[in-house]
Amino acid sequence: MKKASTALAFLLAATLASAGPAFGWGSATHAYIGHELRAQAGPVDLDEVYGSMAPDLFNFIFASPDYPQLAPLVPYLYALTHYDQAGLNDSLRRGWEKASLYGFLGHSEARGSDRTAHVASLTLDPAEGYVIAKAQALNQLLMQDPRYAALVALGLTPQASLDICHNLVESAGDLIVAQASPNVGGLMAASAARPAQPLEGLLLRAWTPGLVAAGLTQEQAAGLIVGWDTWFRGRMIAYGGVMQLPPADAFAGVVQDFATLAQAYLLSLGVTLPPGSDLAPLIADGLAAAVALCQGDYLDEVEKTVGYTAFQLKRSKALQPLR
Repeated sequence: MKKASTALAFLLAATLASAGPAFGWGSATHAYIGHELRAQAGPVDLDEVYGSMAPDLFNFIFASPDYPQLAPLVPYLYALTHYDQAGLNDSLRRGWEKASLYGFLGHSEARGSDRTAHVASLTLDPAEGYVIAKAQALNQLLMQDPRYAALVALGLTPQASLDICHNLVESAGDLIVAQASPNVGGLMAASAARPAQPLEGLLLRAWTPGLVAAGLTQEQAAGLIVGWDTWFRGRMIAYGGVMQLPPADAFAGVVQDFATLAQAYLLSLGVTLPPGSDLAPLIADGLAAAVALCQGDYLDEVEKTVGYTAFQLKRSKALQPLR
């Protein structure tokens, strides 16, 4: 396996992108939820905000030139970032790590905000997540569009088609949150610009042993964690800037964002677009449809998710005493 620093070098050269595997709420929504939890006050609230976004730091691993070698790690990385509450808690050593950890644990799919996105909606059918339900509805709509049907016919599996719709719903939700809470983009950018060491030190202690057991060297494990966190922080600064634009400009920015690495995502699935293909018009129409599907109830779901997440964190005593 090439060292993870190769993946970092590639990704740092890439522009902003959001096409990729589906991972619950969008980053602006997670930032809003992390801020509204208000477990920490003052500057460290920003560490909680970044911690609430950080579990998605491996979202874009499909774009790495090492993806064929890294792909077997993806399920393991998802479990680390979205389910491994005990491992992170046990690795807590310093008081200044608490804010980031609280936000990180609040993102959890097991008992945090991503549970309402993926597993059990609080405003729709409780048997499925809010984002899942909206993605299914959007997929049905888009399949009536000949352009999308032609894309699917190139070799997209039904699950990959749903994943694309899932990402469109996430992006639509971010636009809705940013319009309702104009400070969220600034929170994203400021939180990502905070010192990285509190969270990175915690993640290195918690995750390195497992990654070494999975076949990486110590150097590769550290490179994977620090490299992707570094890239993700840069992305959150840039994406936060997009969220601060006027609504029409933010919409256009998200369309460009989504389209930039869409071909890389499709290639990772073995789907090659015809020469000269331009996905932006289809993405714009899909994003507009997603906004229309979510406009009436998205904020209600998010507010209920804030309350649910705060309750779960308190009930599970998410922050253990320092060792």
